[in-house]
Amino acid sequence: MKKWTDIKKKFSSIRWQITLRSWLVLIPCFVISNGIIYANGKMVIEKHLKERIAVTSELFNFSIQEWQEESDNLLEIISKVESIQLAAEKQDRSYSSGFFKNLNNLSKYKLWMLRSKNGEIIDYTDNPNYNLGSFNRGVIKNKIFRDKNISKQLSFSFKKSIINGINCMESSEPIFSRSINKNKKAIVGSISYCLDDKNLGLDSGLDTLYKTLNSELINRIFGNISPLRRFYEHLFNMDPNRIKTITKFVIISKNGHIYFPNGHEIMFKNANHPSKNYTTIEAARKNGLHELIDFVKGPNGNFKQIQIYGTEYYAHNSSLGKTWESVTLIKSQVFLKGLGYILFCLIILQIFTMLIIGICLNLQARQISDPIDIARLNIKQISKGIFDINITHNRYDEIGELYNDINLTAEQLRKFIKKITENAVTTRQLEIATKIQGSFLVENLPESNFYELAALFNPAYEIGADWYDAISINDQVYLIIADVCDKGIASALFMSVFRTLIRYTLLKYYSDLNSKCDEILVDVISSVNNYMAITHESATMFATVFIASYSHKNNSLSYVCAGHELPIIIRSDGLEYLKSTGPAIGLFPEAKFKVNEIGFYSGDVLFSYTDGLTDARSPINISWGIHNLEEAINAENHSSCSAQDLLTNIANKATKHIDTAEQFDDLTILVLKAKDGK
Repeated sequence: MKKWTDIKKKFSSIRWQITLRSWLVLIPCFVISNGIIYANGKMVIEKHLKERIAVTSELFNFSIQEWQEESDNLLEIISKVESIQLAAEKQDRSYSSGFFKNLNNLSKYKLWMLRSKNGEIIDYTDNPNYNLGSFNRGVIKNKIFRDKNISKQLSFSFKKSIINGINCMESSEPIFSRSINKNKKAIVGSISYCLDDKNLGLDSGLDTLYKTLNSELINRIFGNISPLRRFYEHLFNMDPNRIKTITKFVIISKNGHIYFPNGHEIMFKNANHPSKNYTTIEAARKNGLHELIDFVKGPNGNFKQIQIYGTEYYAHNSSLGKTWESVTLIKSQVFLKGLGYILFCLIILQIFTMLIIGICLNLQARQISDPIDIARLNIKQISKGIFDINITHNRYDEIGELYNDINLTAEQLRKFIKKITENAVTTRQLEIATKIQGSFLVENLPESNFYELAALFNPAYEIGADWYDAISINDQVYLIIADVCDKGIASALFMSVFRTLIRYTLLKYYSDLNSKCDEILVDVISSVNNYMAITHESATMFATVFIASYSHKNNSLSYVCAGHELPIIIRSDGLEYLKSTGPAIGLFPEAKFKVNEIGFYSGDVLFSYTDGLTDARSPINISWGIHNLEEAINAENHSSCSAQDLLTNIANKATKHIDTAEQFDDLTILVLKAKDGK
């Protein structure tokens, strides 16, 4: 499994990706180009084959016509020989036996016969190919005329007959009497010959021409071949020693008989039927040669690719006067395999080209991948926290820029780690300060059947300068929300001072004096103000404060608003803003503050907040504002909405307004809702 993973990893590298992708581009290009070459090559081959087969057909036609003409001339000459005329007139073979003996030596493939005028055989050549036996007129007559359709009367035309079971081509010439008076000359007999179909090629010379053409063509194609060509022929089982014929020739007579000058066994070596079944067009068509027959009967001079017993041939037909139709055939596979050899060589060259290109690209890609590998290893070191890295190089290309970026990143990380280490104590102190400030806030707000409380504190930095407080004393609850000027650590420190002084003073005045609520609120704010303004005058730190006391027995809310954002009273009939009752505390010693009192009944809501709510900024630096706050409050169902739900819904809308912008200021909200106590 590991070995397979290593192999997969190796071939996933940049070097192999570039190599394989180049091959993926080259292969379709080679396939398309090879297809175009094959199509054009086949078209050129067919063009040249058409010209060659036409010339070959003319040679075959000329040879067969010359042979027929010579055979007819010889018949005419023999019919005028005196000894032949005497033998025919007297019906005595003694006159012709000597001549026929010489004739047998002259024309060894034909059976020559001398007939009387009534068709009886007088003499014949003793040709062993026809197996007629010793001379006996009656016996010969019975042996020769096996075909009942052959008349005993004289016939002076070229025809096909059957002699002693042998398919023959027969032609005859009349023999006239020896009378001097031409007008009194009468037919006394006939001289004829019979040629076995199988010997047509030998007797006519077509066989020699046929073999010469095939031998010359085979030698041209397969002679002096290269070792690569021999490998190709062996690969595709194409042994030239097995290819005996390329060109074939077929003759069809007008009377419907078929002749194969080069022999049936060559033309139809894959046929399942005996050759004698192909002597007529009808028999040949029934036994699978219908495509050949249809082609022969087509237009003269036609060139076409046909199939005979599974073998493809290029065929050309022509007419030989009034007697014959000829077809010249050339095996297409030999020439197409020659084209296949060219493509084979081309593919070998293309594969070699792909390998060379692949090797060159692989080596070239290595010059890119190796530097990238160096960069990868150094980045891996950085990911492990090892920043003491400096890649030495003298490159000015993209790889050099990458090395520079890695060196710069490592250097910046070293500086950052150093700075973090130096500031570790400060960070820890900030964490402790945050926890301390968190402890200043009321962890659990007072609970009662007569009111609900909800609060939110969200500082802009680690520690904030806002705070809220809630103290339940007897039947009253005191609420405080405040905002120290500025932000950060200094403001947070003064926030802790203000918060401690206000809470301590409130509890002290309430327990010591047992005063009225109005007096307590004024005394608390005045005492803290005087202390901060005098003791910490140089710090010029101040705080805006809203402090209130709610009594459910009196259904009243008493408050002091010292420079703070005006809280909102939410009633069933609308919104009401509370009034400011004094300046911010910590600025002016002996500043005057007063207490306002309003009715606060079941269902009424006090919504107090710091300026961080209305000043909340959007990403395009637009503050949320008091108008949006009013719309958000009015959108709520005050009678059924709890104090916590109201706070949460309004805070969510403010947060949505801020979106991705950085928080501008501390945000604090304190909500009080009066209930009927049930």
